[in-house]
Amino acid sequence: MAFEKYVKNGRMKRPFASIWLRGQIGIGKGASEDYKLKNYTFAVLFYDTNMHRIGIKVTNDENEDGAKMMTHGKTGVVISARSFLCFYHIDHRVTRAYTLGYDAHENLYVIDLQKPRQKGKDSSLCRNRSKRLPAYAATRKTAQPCAACVSRVSSRHAALTASPTVDSISRKRTRLRKKEV
Repeated sequence: MAFEKYVKNGRMKRPFASIWLRGQIGIGKGASEDYKLKNYTFAVLFYDTNMHRIGIKVTNDENEDGAKMMTHGKTGVVISARSFLCFYHIDHRVTRAYTLGYDAHENLYVIDLQKPRQKGKDSSLCRNRSKRLPAYAATRKTAQPCAACVSRVSSRHAALTASPTVDSISRKRTRLRKKEV
C-alpha cells in the first residue's frame, strides 16, 4: 500500500454564503468556484416568505429588473443587499454563515435562513468572537448581538449624534479668545 503526501491546499471549499453585518451577502470561494460564478457579473435576489429562504439568480443582463452587481474578490463574491434585507426584515445585526445550495427546479442558488452553519458549539458568528451568542440564540428570529458589540454600536451612535457644529463653534471661540489675550 502506497502513502500519499498531504500538502495543505488552503481552506476547505464548502459552498457557503454569509449575511454580513454591513448588509452584504458574501459567497465563499468554494461556492464561487463550484458554481462558476466568475462567469456572471449580476445577481437578482428573491425571497421565499413561507420557507424563509433567499434565492439568488446570476445573470449577465444588467437591464434585468432588480439586477445587482456582484463584486468578485480573492475570497469569493459579494452582493450589496442592505435594502433587500431591510425590506424583508432579514436580521443582519450579526454576521452569520449558511450553507449555499442550488435549486435546479427554480434555477436559483438558495440560502436557507432557518439553518445557519454550526461552528463548534456556537452557531452565531458575532464580531466579538470571545463573547459569542449561545447556540440557541441564532435559531431565534430575534437573536441579539453580544453586549460588547451593542456597546460598540451605541458608542458609535453617540459619537455620530453629537452635534459637531456646537463643538467646532466652541473650539473656534476658544482659539479667538486665546489670540486676543
